[in-house]
Amino acid sequence: MAKPPANSKNIEGCTSYGVDNNGNYVFFGFRCENASDANFTTNHHGLGNVINYLQAIAREAQQRRLKVDPTAVHTEVREKQSNPVRQFDIDPDVTGQFALWQCTMQDGTRLEVQIPLDLMEGIVAHLPSTIDEMKKRQAEHKRQH
Repeated sequence: MAKPPANSKNIEGCTSYGVDNNGNYVFFGFRCENASDANFTTNHHGLGNVINYLQAIAREAQQRRLKVDPTAVHTEVREKQSNPVRQFDIDPDVTGQFALWQCTMQDGTRLEVQIPLDLMEGIVAHLPSTIDEMKKRQAEHKRQH
C-alpha cells in the first residue's frame, strides 16, 4: 500500500448533507477521528467527479482483495441480480468526441451511455488483461467443479 499523507484522517462516519433547490450544488462531509468534521461543497459536476474517484478506489481495492484471495469472490457483496448484456452497439458522434454505447439486457431493458474517446482508449488498454483474468478464473472455476 502506498503510504498515506501525514495529515490523513480516519473516517468514522458521515455528516449531514444537503442539496440546493435547483440540484446544482451540494454539501456533504465526513466525521473523522477525534470528532473533527471534514465538510465539502461542490456543484453537480464536482460531485460526479468525487463519486467516480471513490468508485475507482473501491474497484481497485476489490481487485486487490480478489487477487490475494481468489476465493473471496463469493464473499464480495453484490446487490444487483444478474442481468447480462445480450445485444451491444457502439455509434460514434459526428465530432468524434463521444461514442454512444447501447445495450439490451437479458430482461429487455435498453441502456445507453455516452463514453468519451479517452475513456474508450483506457478500456481498450485494459481489455487484454481483463480477458486474461477472466479466462484464468474460468479455468480455476472448472478445476473446482
